[in-house]
Amino acid sequence: MNVSLLSMVSVFVSGWLMPGPYADDDSFVFVSLLEKKTIVSFRRDTDSGRLTRVGETTCPGEPANLAATNDGRTLFVSLRSTGQLAAYRIDMGTGALELLNVVQGGDDPAFLKLDQTETFLITAYYVSNRVSVHRVH
Repeated sequence: MNVSLLSMVSVFVSGWLMPGPYADDDSFVFVSLLEKKTIVSFRRDTDSGRLTRVGETTCPGEPANLAATNDGRTLFVSLRSTGQLAAYRIDMGTGALELLNVVQGGDDPAFLKLDQTETFLITAYYVSNRVSVHRVH
């Protein structure tokens, strides 16, 4: 990761490395920039590890934690400022994100985790001191 990215992130960074569909394919890295309400997409070269910025996506709230499906086609995002959870389709060729759905979660969704079957998204909350489970469709 280059220094210019680190200098523009002031409060919170969460990242997710998404492997390509084939072992020799490049992979994508997604970084949430909380204060900018943005997720930045990078392509990672499998040989050198070099990251190349390929795009950014504006979110409907402040993105925090990220979780992706094993097939790399869906990225789930906690939106801490709005208490919502968002799902994005990942374009496997470009790393672009397309908003699929936003649902209400609870106050300050901090952590996301898919269960092993990828049937449920488990979310932990700081403010309300609770955990919720959402069915993934």
